[in-house]
Amino acid sequence: MTTYLDRLAWGLALLTIVLWAFVPQMAMAYPVMMPKVPVVDSQPLPPVPSNDLAEADR
Repeated sequence: MTTYLDRLAWGLALLTIVLWAFVPQMAMAYPVMMPKVPVVDSQPLPPVPSNDLAEADR
């Protein structure tokens, strides 16, 4: 059992070293690009004539 645990510990240590060396390079090679927010031109609405007589007297 001890031999198995020793081999498992060495294997995990080796895997950790390999991941420590290569994962940062892979992460930097493919940066995540967020989509750009589209620019929307807005224009004010034209004035609407009112048919309300009370409002027309103002």
